[in-house]
Amino acid sequence: IMHADKALTLCQTAVWEASTVTTVAGSASGLSGSTADMLRLPWAVFVDNTSAVYVSDWENNRVQKWLANASNGTTVAGGSPGKALNQLTDRISVDANGSVYVVDSINARVMKWASNSAAGANGTIVAGGNGTGSEGNQLNNPDGLFVEAATGVIWIADTNNHRIVKWSSPSASPVVY
Repeated sequence: IMHADKALTLCQTAVWEASTVTTVAGSASGLSGSTADMLRLPWAVFVDNTSAVYVSDWENNRVQKWLANASNGTTVAGGSPGKALNQLTDRISVDANGSVYVVDSINARVMKWASNSAAGANGTIVAGGNGTGSEGNQLNNPDGLFVEAATGVIWIADTNNHRIVKWSSPSASPVVY
């Protein structure tokens, strides 16, 4: 499983041959859009163990899933901007069941969409969602996310609180590091 986002750091001496670079999601010509074959400001990427590529498509407020060799993505989370439970997108992670987790930093929460969620369906708040703050049940500009695939334990970089938070379940008290 590979996980990367806009803060991806590569070795400065890394060199790719032009023939080995492949566009796997979005437009190879640099165009943007909101159709299933396009992206607008992709923000984060997650590749699962089946080589499916999940893209946080920030300007389109959605997460797109691209199967290997697909020419179109499928919306698996989000779809419109705002504070509703079907809106967002920032950092992403995917668990072993294919559930998609998304950091919604603007609304200070982490959302989950089950693998069988319909496009446009509401997600479930699994961390934060109690307003911006520093209390145990609050987040303040969360910006990093890792979900342990096998256990579903959520690790969150709670940026403006200067802490790492571990959430074992939505009803459990988080552990702060």
